[in-house]
Amino acid sequence: MNQILTRTIAACVALLSFSQIAIAQKNPSPANPKYKTAIGVKVFPFAATFKLFSTKRNRAFELLADFDNGFRLTGLKEWHGNLNGQGNVKWYVGLGGHTGYYNNDGEEGVMGGIDAVGGLDYKFMHLPLNISLDWQPAYEFITPGTEFQGGRGGIAVRFAF
Repeated sequence: MNQILTRTIAACVALLSFSQIAIAQKNPSPANPKYKTAIGVKVFPFAATFKLFSTKRNRAFELLADFDNGFRLTGLKEWHGNLNGQGNVKWYVGLGGHTGYYNNDGEEGVMGGIDAVGGLDYKFMHLPLNISLDWQPAYEFITPGTEFQGGRGGIAVRFAF
């Protein structure tokens, strides 16, 4: 747990440092809560996250990579909707899948399954920073035993550009 907390704090400090550099390079302008791409970290489990909005404003694609007892790559297609008039608070739901390699207590193999996601997304008005909170249940069907996994999801902090 200490390792995850240390990584999360280090990633947040790095993202905030980059956001200050980006602000210093731009001229002050009216706040723009929209972003097209974001990259950062997500905690639980600890994962790298990349989010890209499509040309249709309410759709996004998210890619997650985590290394919790192996490697897991998850791809999600998300639909977003505004919760406020400024457009910086959104709800989202999505579907996707995952694949990877697991190593639990000497037992190892490949995994795969389907995922769903639902959550809230907040883009800071004057910072290139995005935070989201979600729940990501999954159903594993390519493992020695099929199982429902309801413990995934968490908080993501991303540099938005």
